[in-house]
Amino acid sequence: MLRRQLRRRGYYALLVTVAFFFSVTFGDKSVLASPGESGGGAPLGNKKPAYPYAPSMSGGIGILRLLSPITPARGSGSVGGFFRFFTSGSLIENYDSRRGEGFMVCTYSPTDYLEAVLVSMASSHYFRGTPPGGDEEIEQLAQAIGDFDLAVKAGYSADPALHVGGEARLRIFTRVNDLGPLAESISGGARFLFQFDFSEVEFKQVRQVPLRLIANLGYFSDRSHTLVEQNDLVALNYALGIGTGSYLWWGIGLEFPQRLITPFIEYSQELILEERTVRFRKFNETPTRVTPGIRVTPLPGLGIIIGVDVSAGMNRETTYVYGEGADEASIAARPAPAWAAILGMTYQFQEKGPPGPGTIVGRVTHAESKMPIEAARIAFPGTPMSSVITDPEGEYRTYLQKGETQVSARKEGFFDQTKIAPVVPGEEVRVDFELGPVSRAG
Repeated sequence: MLRRQLRRRGYYALLVTVAFFFSVTFGDKSVLASPGESGGGAPLGNKKPAYPYAPSMSGGIGILRLLSPITPARGSGSVGGFFRFFTSGSLIENYDSRRGEGFMVCTYSPTDYLEAVLVSMASSHYFRGTPPGGDEEIEQLAQAIGDFDLAVKAGYSADPALHVGGEARLRIFTRVNDLGPLAESISGGARFLFQFDFSEVEFKQVRQVPLRLIANLGYFSDRSHTLVEQNDLVALNYALGIGTGSYLWWGIGLEFPQRLITPFIEYSQELILEERTVRFRKFNETPTRVTPGIRVTPLPGLGIIIGVDVSAGMNRETTYVYGEGADEASIAARPAPAWAAILGMTYQFQEKGPPGPGTIVGRVTHAESKMPIEAARIAFPGTPMSSVITDPEGEYRTYLQKGETQVSARKEGFFDQTKIAPVVPGEEVRVDFELGPVSRAG
C-alpha cells in the first residue's frame, strides 16, 4: 500500500512542488521511502529604457540564470515565480527520474545602485530503479522545502551602452528530516556582471539595434554536503539537491528586446573545483546548458517566461554515472538532464510616491533646411539617464526627475548643441534643437 502511494506521489511530483512553492524559511528536506528504506539527509535609476527589463530566475534583473548589472530605480521591486521540470532515464545510474523545482523571487532596490534579492526554493524528485549491485527495485520521493538565497547586487553604468557590476550571495539550507536551517551548511559565492546594450550604440543611418549581451563569471562554495553522512545513497543526495563542493560558474547570453515578445538564448557551464575531481573529464560530466526561450510582456510590468534547458554534453554514447557504483570524481560531477522545461511569471512595481517624473519632448531639425533629423542622439550629461534616439520625424520623448537638467543633441555631420531644461513633476517641457551642419573643406 505504501509502495503504491509512493508511485502515485511520484506521478504528481509536479503538483507537490507547486504546493510547497511558497515556503520561504521554515521548511525541511524529507524522503517518502518504501518499506525498509529511510530518508537521508548604472542603474536604471530614473530612466525609462527603450526596451523593457525583467527579473530573472536568479532574482534581480537579467535573462534567466544570467544577471544584468542594471539596477532598478530606488523604491522599485519585483516578485516572480518559476517552475522547472524534467524526466530522465539516464541522469542517475539505473534510475528513472522525474523532478520538479520551484523558485519564488522577490527583489527591492533601496537605492538607485543596489538591488536586494530573496529567492525561495523547493523541489520534488521521484526516482525508481535498482541500485548498482542490488536485487530489489526501490522507489522514493525526495522533497527539499525552504532553502533560500539572500543576495545583493550593485551596478555601475560606465556608458549608456556599457554596464558592469557584481553580486554577493548566501544560500541557506534547511536540515534533512528536520525543521530550520543548519549553520554549518551555509554556502556563498560572488559573481562579476557585464552587459553591453547595442540599442544604445549610434550607427550611421541606423536608429537602434535591439540587442543586449550579458556575461557572468562567478565562484560558489557549496557546503550542502554537511547536511548528510558521506555514506548515504548518492542518488538520494542528488534528489535532495545536495552538492559536493566548490565550483566556477560562467555564462553568456543574448536577448533581443521588443515591446511584446523578447527572444533570448543563454549558454552556461559549471566547473567543479574539488581536488579529488581535478582530472580529465568527459565534456558531459560538466553541466553545460544552452537555454533558448522567450519573454512575453502583455501588460506593463508583467512578464511570462517560457524556456528550455538543453544539455550541450549529453549524447547517446555516454551517460552520467551518479550512483553507488560511481567513483569519487563522477560523484562530484553535477549532471544536467538532457532537457528541462522552464515556465515563469514576474511582475515589476515602481515607487509611486510624489513627486512623479516630468516629461521632456522635442524635435531636432536641420538649421538650414528645417528638415527633421532622424537618429539624432539626445543625451542627459551628469545624470544616470540613458540617451534616446529621434524618430523619422526628428521627434523624441523621455522622462526625468524634477530640477534643471542638461539636454544635448548630437548627430554625426552636425555641431552638437546643449540646452538647460527645467523639469517639473507631472508636467511636460519642450526642448527643440536646430543643428548646424559641419562644413567640409573641398
